[in-house]
Amino acid sequence: MLPIQAIGKVFRSKSGEFFGAIRPLAEATPKALCLAHGEVFAEDDCGNYFLCRGDQVLFWDHENGQFEVLANTFEQFLAGLEPCPPVAIKPGQIKHAWIDPVFAKGSLGQPTEE
Repeated sequence: MLPIQAIGKVFRSKSGEFFGAIRPLAEATPKALCLAHGEVFAEDDCGNYFLCRGDQVLFWDHENGQFEVLANTFEQFLAGLEPCPPVAIKPGQIKHAWIDPVFAKGSLGQPTEE
């Protein structure tokens, strides 16, 4: 159901909020998104899901378990897709970050040099 041209794009709401970047489902969806809520057709890289319920397209936020209607039809949803905006990070903007320890070890299982 996810058209290839949608992959990697974001949905911009009428208020200007971005949802995505959209990618095909990688794993089984959470129990909270059973068939009663709609058909899950995509996810983003933050653990959120895109669903179709009837004609509507919804976004499910994994942090609060809330659904938000993005579009009243799948065609409206597709029309609202656009390339991901570039991210510009200014010096001092990032205060801290978590890095997966397995990733930080590098290819030989040893910590990488900085």
